[in-house]
Amino acid sequence: MKRSDLLMLVVVLAAAVGVGGGCASGTTRPAGAARPAASADALGQRLVAAARAGRAGEVRDLLRQGAAANFRGALGRTALMWSAGKGHLEVARELLRAGADTGLRESDGSTALMWAAGAGHAEVAALLLSAHAEVDAQADDGSTALMLAAGGGREKAVGVLVQAGASVRLKDREGATALAWAAAGKRAGLLPALLGGPAAAGAGEADAAVALAWAVGSGDLRTLRALLAAGCRPNARGPDGSTALLWAAGCGDVAMVRALLAAGAEVNLPRTSGATPLMFAAGAGKADAVKALIRAGADLNARQTDGSTAVAWARQHRHPAVESILKAAGAKG
Repeated sequence: MKRSDLLMLVVVLAAAVGVGGGCASGTTRPAGAARPAASADALGQRLVAAARAGRAGEVRDLLRQGAAANFRGALGRTALMWSAGKGHLEVARELLRAGADTGLRESDGSTALMWAAGAGHAEVAALLLSAHAEVDAQADDGSTALMLAAGGGREKAVGVLVQAGASVRLKDREGATALAWAAAGKRAGLLPALLGGPAAAGAGEADAAVALAWAVGSGDLRTLRALLAAGCRPNARGPDGSTALLWAAGCGDVAMVRALLAAGAEVNLPRTSGATPLMFAAGAGKADAVKALIRAGADLNARQTDGSTAVAWARQHRHPAVESILKAAGAKG
């Protein structure tokens, strides 16, 4: 073969296999060729990230590229949930237009509406409700959007939810209603909206008892007084017969004990077991509460179903000073 013929063969082979001499690592994408389409998972992940950051334009572009509006990221969270929790109204609108489902739940049962309500994003909550979000959906722990808004003191979100018909009677797994969540969070200002006005509690006796108990537990006298002023009866009894006075006595909160007594709480009203507020105060060693209850006429020798008295409670829990106070007042040993 002539040298010129050999040179021509090399040129032809090079053109056939590419500039890199036929090695895969040397191949290049021809100019103008289309890039490979992004995978559905990659598009979904980018959509969730854009929604979380509030980048409405990017969200719109990703949806046009085929990103699934209901793609689930970590913990089952969707782009709509992130936009709701962050308050990104325009992002939420774009996702809803693309078919985002308001009823989807993340791993703990939470919905986009719960995210919006808990964070206090009333406008987003209203948007979701207009898109038929379930107002009373409950997460795995029984919490609702209204409970989350109430507990967080999200006044505008509470108003939106109440107007949409959110129930104040639903209970979480601990038996607490939105009213109790508000009480636990020291949200006295939300009580009128949750109670439906100052004239009526809008809740059953057990619901009122739980709310009062949470108010006592929060240590917020203002919330306790607001509940009483709104119509929650001071002698409301929970499922086990407990009253707010019993819990206040056990906590040793003298201010709350006095407030409840002034509102008409019965000093000797026992729980189902027969235990009285005085017994609870004695067992907890709360001397000042014991004295306040004695002054209010507490029965020093009342017995619960097992026969024990306040003195026995003080002795059993090793509170000799309280035992002495009881005996000095006339309690039998």
